[in-house]
Parts: sequence; C-alpha cells; structure tokens
Amino acid sequence: MTQNSLSEPSSMFHSRVSNEDLRGKSAQLISHVEDEGTAVFETPLERLREHAITPTELVFMRNSYAIPPLTDLLEDVLGVIGRVDFPLMLEISQLRQDVTLETVMQCAGNGRAFFRDAQTLCGSKWERGGVANVQFSGVWLRDVLSRDNIKPEAQFLTARGHDSDGNTFYEKSVPLEDALAYGFLARGMNGEALSRTHGGPLRLIMPGYFATVNVKWLSSLILSEFESENEAQQGRYRTPDGGACWRMPLKSVVWSPLEGETLTRKVVLSGAAWNDGSSAIERVDISLDRGEHWLETVLERFSERPAPDWPPLDSESERFAWIRWSLNLGLKPGQYEVWSRATDAAGNVQLLEGDEHWNPDGYEWSGVDRVCFTVG
Repeated sequence: MTQNSLSEPSSMFHSRVSNEDLRGKSAQLISHVEDEGTAVFETPLERLREHAITPTELVFMRNSYAIPPLTDLLEDVLGVIGRVDFPLMLEISQLRQDVTLETVMQCAGNGRAFFRDAQTLCGSKWERGGVANVQFSGVWLRDVLSRDNIKPEAQFLTARGHDSDGNTFYEKSVPLEDALAYGFLARGMNGEALSRTHGGPLRLIMPGYFATVNVKWLSSLILSEFESENEAQQGRYRTPDGGACWRMPLKSVVWSPLEGETLTRKVVLSGAAWNDGSSAIERVDISLDRGEHWLETVLERFSERPAPDWPPLDSESERFAWIRWSLNLGLKPGQYEVWSRATDAAGNVQLLEGDEHWNPDGYEWSGVDRVCFTVG
C-alpha cells in the first residue's frame, strides 16, 4: 500500500480541519470526527508496527482546540511566571537542542473501544493506534528552570499553550518535582524542526505521562501551589476517584496478527509494551488458551534501535520508549485468540480485565490485549 500525503484536499477529514493544519500527514490515518471539529486521527496498526520510531506522518493526532493560526506562533517568547523569585522571558529560538529523548506518547483515551458498553462512553472510540514512539530533540526543563529561582510554596507546574476555545487557553498541570525530574522542552521531532501540526515551535514533553500533558504551542510555564483551575485540567482527563490522568499504566498490545487475519502455519506474533518509565519492562507473555498457560516472548534490545546522529540520544530514553516483542510459533489450522500481558521489574503485571478501571470517559484502558485470528 502506498503512502499518501495530505497536500491535496481529502474528503476523509472534517471540514473544520484545514489541509494546512494537516500538512505532511499520511492519508492512511483513521479519522475520528469530533463535534468540535478538532483534529483526531489514529494510526492504523499495519503501519504502526512497521517502525521502531514512528514516522512523523504516521503519528496520531488529538487536539483539544483548533490549531492556533501561524500569526499566534510568531512570538518567540516562553514566559516563566508564578511562584518564582524572578519571572523569566526566554527566547524560544535560543533554547538549546542538546539531546534527543525517545519516548512513548499515548492518548489517555487509547483503547476506549475495548471498555464494556464502549458506544455509551464519551470521546472517540480509539482502538490501539492512539500511541507513537517518537524522538524529540531539545533541552531538559531542569537545565532551564533553576531551583534557586523557585519559591518553596510552589508544588505544581502548569503549562499553557497558544490554543484556546475562544475564552481560555489550554492548560495542564503536573507535580513540580516530576516536571523538574523529567520535563523536556522540545523544538525538534524525529530529526526535523517540530512542526506546527505537532505543537511547534515549542512543546512540553512529560515522558511517562499521557500525551494530554504534552502541551503543544507552549507559551507559558506557571508555578503555583495548586493545579490549574482550567477546564482542561479540572473538567476533563480525570478518573472517577478525582485523580488527573497523569502517568501511563503498564500496557502491552498485539500488532501481529491483526484482528480477523488469516495466517499460514508459521505464525509470527508481535507487539509492543510500555509504562510510565518507573520500572523496566521485564517480560511480555502470550497465551493462546485464554490465560491458562503463558509463553514468554523475545524482547527487542534497545541498543538495536536506530539512533539519531545529532543531538545524541539521552540515556533516559530506554526507560520511556516502548519495547517491541515477538514470538515465532508453528500452529495447526484453526481459530485462535492471542492474549498479551506485560510484567515490569517491580513485579507489576498488566491487568487481566481492563474493565476493572471502567470509567464513563473511557480513560486509561490497560487490560490484557486480545486478538482473534485464523491459521489456514
């Protein structure tokens, strides 16, 4: 199948999303039409599984508001305000790009379609393609924001983007200690300048967190005692216990076979696993008898990945990138259902039933993945 670019108008896209907004994106992306007309596109698994590093044209898209016009992004300033001794106005174009960070990005709604009563849930019915593994170039936030300039009462960092609903700008808050430990200011993506489509010229990346926190078109960083009161922080991306959708839970997915696919007797099972980076993925097991017995798969070595020439790949990348798994089997003709389950070095095991965390917004699906296929 040949890949197409969105340089020409296409009927697959919502009329309120312009072709300019989607410049360089593949026409093979799966469109989820949202009422507000924002860009929501999922990556098809048959393309996602082809690459250790997801090409930019295949990276999923999910925007809360419309992409801001180019004129709004010409201001070359990042403000640092709030509970600081001295407010800062940083030139975005002067921020260094010293390192490359490889990390998983995942929509908090990825897998929503697998919850029970999925059609009653709010939001797009993502399956497995609301995720990508990307290399960002930029600088660690801790190298820009000195602790000496932060007042002791500051507990949260709020990132504000240039995108808005006409009344308020998009904002997301994270614990300040996490931001100082892992926050990353990205100006590049997959070896090129960060495009406007994916949040350029500057985007906050919080590896290990859901992508909703990776604020695009970054304009300000605000330090405060409390989370933002913004609707995007308080009204959305929260679970029934009131907690924000922050850290990604342990998860694995099956990439091959595809749902309903017919294969020959020599079967290659494959997929990927990831978590929030707090503990290494230790193993991924598969079952062909609904969890009665499990077989350990072979995990890809991180050193086998393609590395950027410059800036160099930061050592933290191995924690936050996905790890691919595979297993070759000879199977008799028949109907099969393969399950995949990840385990990390801390002993955490992927949920057998994702509905244990059922919620009306369909966030944070992390149940054992299940795919039916046929051997002919």
